[in-house]
Amino acid sequence: MRFLATFTISVAAAMLIGNVSLAANVSILNGNVDLVVSTASAGSEPDPDIDQTAQLQWDNWPNSAPTKKITVQTNLASPQFALGVQAINITPSDGTSAGEVQVSTSATDFINSIPAKDSPDNATCDLRYKATALAADGTGIDTHTITYTIVDQ
Repeated sequence: MRFLATFTISVAAAMLIGNVSLAANVSILNGNVDLVVSTASAGSEPDPDIDQTAQLQWDNWPNSAPTKKITVQTNLASPQFALGVQAINITPSDGTSAGEVQVSTSATDFINSIPAKDSPDNATCDLRYKATALAADGTGIDTHTITYTIVDQ
C-alpha cells in the first residue's frame, strides 16, 4: 500500500491593534514549510513528518499592557490529514507553551501568559510542525495558511 500525505504550510501573522501605543506585534521567521508523510514500517501506520525550521517572534510590552496570549488557526476547513504545531524553546519569562495543538479553523491558545515588560522585548520560540496521516486517509494534499494572532489574555 502506498502512503503519501503532502502538507504545504504558509504562515501569516496578525497584530493586535487596540490603543496604538499598546500594540503588540507577532511575526514569522523562516516561515513556509513543506511536510510529506510517505514512509511506514510494515504493519504500522505511516511515520509522521516533523519540521522545526520556522520561528515565531513577538513583543511583550509596555508594562501597563495586559497579559497577552498567542492563538493559532488554519484556513483549511476540512483537512484530510492531521497537523499539529508546538511552541518550543520559549524563555519562561516570555510566555508558556500550550504544548502541541492540532490546528483548526478556530483560534486555539498556543502561547499563554505573555507578560508586559518595562521596555520592548522581542521574544522568540521555535515552531515544531508535526504532520500525521493514517493508512485509511489515502493519498492527497492539504494546503494550510496558518495564522498566529496575539491578543489580550
